[in-house]
Amino acid sequence: MLTGARARAVALGVVLCLGVSCAHRVGGTARAPTLGTPPPLLGLNSEQERRAEAHAHYATGVSLELNGETDTALEQYQTSLALDPKHAELAVRLAGIYMSRKELPKAVGILEAASKSNPTAPGPWYGLGVAYRASDDTPKAVAALRQTLKLSPTHLDALRVLLEIQLQQDALSEAGKLLEQAWRQTSEDSDYWLRLGDLYAVALRQKPLLARQVDRARIQQCYEKALALAPNDADILIRLADVYADAGNSQAAADIYAKLLSTRPNSSVIRDRQVREKLALNYVTSGQKEKAAAVLEEIIRREPLRYEIYNYLAELYEELKQPDRAMSNYQLSLRLNANQPDNYVRVTGLQLELKQVDDALKTLADWKEKFPTDFRVPYYTGLIQTERKKYSDAVASFADAETLALESPQEVKLSSQFYFSYGAACERAGDLEKATRLFQKAIELDPKNDAACNYLGYMWADKDVHLNEAYELIKKAVALEPDNGAYIDSLGWVLFRMKRFDDALAQLRRAAELMKAPDAVVFEHLAEVLLKLGKNDDALLHLRRAHELDPENKEIADKLDKLSGNRSSTH
Repeated sequence: MLTGARARAVALGVVLCLGVSCAHRVGGTARAPTLGTPPPLLGLNSEQERRAEAHAHYATGVSLELNGETDTALEQYQTSLALDPKHAELAVRLAGIYMSRKELPKAVGILEAASKSNPTAPGPWYGLGVAYRASDDTPKAVAALRQTLKLSPTHLDALRVLLEIQLQQDALSEAGKLLEQAWRQTSEDSDYWLRLGDLYAVALRQKPLLARQVDRARIQQCYEKALALAPNDADILIRLADVYADAGNSQAAADIYAKLLSTRPNSSVIRDRQVREKLALNYVTSGQKEKAAAVLEEIIRREPLRYEIYNYLAELYEELKQPDRAMSNYQLSLRLNANQPDNYVRVTGLQLELKQVDDALKTLADWKEKFPTDFRVPYYTGLIQTERKKYSDAVASFADAETLALESPQEVKLSSQFYFSYGAACERAGDLEKATRLFQKAIELDPKNDAACNYLGYMWADKDVHLNEAYELIKKAVALEPDNGAYIDSLGWVLFRMKRFDDALAQLRRAAELMKAPDAVVFEHLAEVLLKLGKNDDALLHLRRAHELDPENKEIADKLDKLSGNRSSTH
């Protein structure tokens, strides 16, 4: 370790070796200078000697500072600066040490002297601006920073500090002018435009009202200028891609993210992950869902334990109408993290969609074991029981679901769809009074629940009760779904019950046309209306058609036998 006079002597020797010969001859023999009193500085005038001495002290200070002897180094720097007041970099360095020690007056004093000795050097002025700001002397800080920018218009550190002051003071007009002044500068340095774009972005995020003073497009324009100067700079590329994405230009963003992955695939694991996820997102938003799925599959290949990626991929496959692949990814996600009740919902729903009812029941069993108080387990169980025509069991399951929801520590608001499904099970089980209350609850929660309006209206019409209310409910359902054949059939049937036979016939004929597949109930209804209108032959034809479509329906068969018998006896 070099200390004290020894360090200074060595440093001075270094300076001498740079300024004069490192050896001199005595009697033709080379002899190295000895340490201690430095030899005379032959050939140097007094100014040069003073500068050489200043450099020696500076070099000694650097050596001492590197060895952790900051106090001793400080003395050497002070001596060096006294010998060479125009050493601007040393003044800034020395002031920085004082500022780190919270000795702001000393830092300010050194920088004020340095700015006078070096009036055209931006460094001391910038340091002075920072020191004044730290001293809460904002007017002087602003003046010093403006002088820095006058001397060096592309000095972004000074611009940043001055911009911070203006934003803190809500001087948005001045801040806008400052940024635009920087934008008008000429620079071939890509880093300048990159950092300026960052400053625009930070300022607009911190003060959204600044957008009245500057164009937000400047962020993108700065990054584009930077990219023109450094086409393969990853930092510029990712910023520009993010800006494109935020602006909704998903295709341009995706192109850049893809370029980043192809040009620097192994630059950073974390960055690579982020870029791939952003690429997938922008493929989705630009409508390229297949490409998005491929990117997500690649992420999973690289990081197979990230359960959330399986979820994103599953959602994407649902949108792509690939329920098998969606379900598989949800299940893989559950294997990695079973604490995802919503995934059980999705898996069960997809299994029911794919008619995999037994698999759905197994999923429900696992779901119930993991989350025994989740009301959705008995709800889905009730749906399956309804599908299997186990209506009493379904009613019991829906009742359990309602109880669990009401007792849940989290607030659970049962949906209109829940009460519609519950009501349908009660109606099928023969409890019309309870079904009515449940359908009314469903409509109360969602007045636009057309299925509930139609079901309740048709149920009343079929029982020949509350016909006016039934008519209004069915009209509402038709208004919401004007081309729904089943709803038009309900409308025709309630008109029949109201003895408006001609109107009923028109609606029922239209219902038959709208049905995607011939429906036995519609033909049965048509037969009933035609009979009332005295068109027995037409009624018989429609009733036969109904029987062909539903040969197991005893009610239709009995009506057909009766009508056929009547026709035979007539002839």
